[in-house]
Amino acid sequence: MANIIKAVLNTKSGLFHLCAVNENTGAVVTDYGGLNGSARDASFQVFDNEGFNTKGALNISRLAAYRAALIDPGCLEPLQVGLFSYPIGANETKIIRAARHTRLGSAGKWAVRDMRGIRPIRDATLTGIVNDAMAVITNTGLATRDEDPTKTYEDRMVQVFEAPTKTIGLAINQSSKLLLGAYGAIVTSVSVEDLIWLGVDIPSTGNALGYTLQEEIRDTESAAVNTSLSVRFSNALPSSPFPMHKHTANRIKAGTAELSGGAGGCCFTWMLCNKAWSKVPDPFGTPIFEDDFMDGTVLDPVKWVVVETTPGNLGIDQTHRWGKVFGTLVNPWANGCYSRQAFGRDRLNNFYCDIHCETAFAAGSFGGSFGFFNGTGIALADTKHTIATTISGGTGLRIYEDGVSVSPNGPGLTLGGTTALLVFAAKETLRLWIQTQLDGSAIYRVQGGAGNPVIGANTWTLLHTGTPVTNPTNPVRCGMNSQDSTAGNGHWSHPRVY
Repeated sequence: MANIIKAVLNTKSGLFHLCAVNENTGAVVTDYGGLNGSARDASFQVFDNEGFNTKGALNISRLAAYRAALIDPGCLEPLQVGLFSYPIGANETKIIRAARHTRLGSAGKWAVRDMRGIRPIRDATLTGIVNDAMAVITNTGLATRDEDPTKTYEDRMVQVFEAPTKTIGLAINQSSKLLLGAYGAIVTSVSVEDLIWLGVDIPSTGNALGYTLQEEIRDTESAAVNTSLSVRFSNALPSSPFPMHKHTANRIKAGTAELSGGAGGCCFTWMLCNKAWSKVPDPFGTPIFEDDFMDGTVLDPVKWVVVETTPGNLGIDQTHRWGKVFGTLVNPWANGCYSRQAFGRDRLNNFYCDIHCETAFAAGSFGGSFGFFNGTGIALADTKHTIATTISGGTGLRIYEDGVSVSPNGPGLTLGGTTALLVFAAKETLRLWIQTQLDGSAIYRVQGGAGNPVIGANTWTLLHTGTPVTNPTNPVRCGMNSQDSTAGNGHWSHPRVY
């Protein structure tokens, strides 16, 4: 009859002891000590290897895993938008963080207008009932358990309390970009005073859709609006800090009306997460090259060859931790970078990055080209396989191969002129994917923006399939170049190659 070592909870003191437990009977044989002595009695509760209390008490391990998922931006699934049907199985739990124009079951409507509450759903179907329906969902099963989830949660919460606070303040009908770094953010407070709401745009529908972070706490009325514990941020709910990710939000905006007139306003505070924060594996695998822009003020000279007409043009935005896309129309495509690391054509090289544009397209607006270069420069002639934003000839994207703009051949695309794709507009965020082929060609795809799959989805819009090349440039390097002459307008995030 063997004894095994287990964590044992004393239900009188609430403290754990390390004990030898009889494998057959579950009785405590030897108490190796706890924080309050070693008295053994019938109040001990014995847990199995999964942390389950065999006498029926709360399963500490599973609860800790749920708590850790609640503050993991990586657990946020791709957005559900439009007339969707989202079944949730009997053996899985999903947390609905935001929802509009949705239904649970076969009747009624269901809305979630404050992201701080915990709304677990199991064995039910969430349905979008109109074209502008949407939902933000945490999948608690995405994270891996490479450490005790209690430790994960506690370590992350310490960082929440000790991280520098980033803030955005807005007056009536104001908005601001919110790009949330490479790995997402934890929102630490939301405040609305005398405005009807504070909300965010979502980056995957041409910003026609959004969701509410919080409706107003109206102090001028005898009964304040939304004063339940799930709404007021000053409460002690452990779920109060909540995650956001760049595939679920890219802009924050204040309501268009004040409830009582005067000096209404909003404030939003957050902290950015680093690469180690999330316990969700990279869905693309392990990159052979990446730069997440989470450190420093300029592009890393160890990773990049940088060419700038003015130092800092291609620096890193310190608020959002996205790279700047900035240059000059006087000397177009004279600002850019390419990786020092080279990628051979004997394999399929997959380049990904996210791009964002703030203002409407016009001469001097966002002009950038992203993808693979020949490794000798950053001029337009040095592009090998890139997706470029346009500044003329239509608002959208172009495909460049060997420095030449080519007519895209993707199915079902709407063309502007001969080479511009109408798939990118102001205040949208896109994810680009370029895959080199063994025959010297490349395939170009996009997510995000009106008419395309949402960022993070399993499907993409196919922009172009290139023509085979007999003697392609080998190797190639990843990078970008810029013709944007408006500071703070264009950004790119987390370039990487798999």
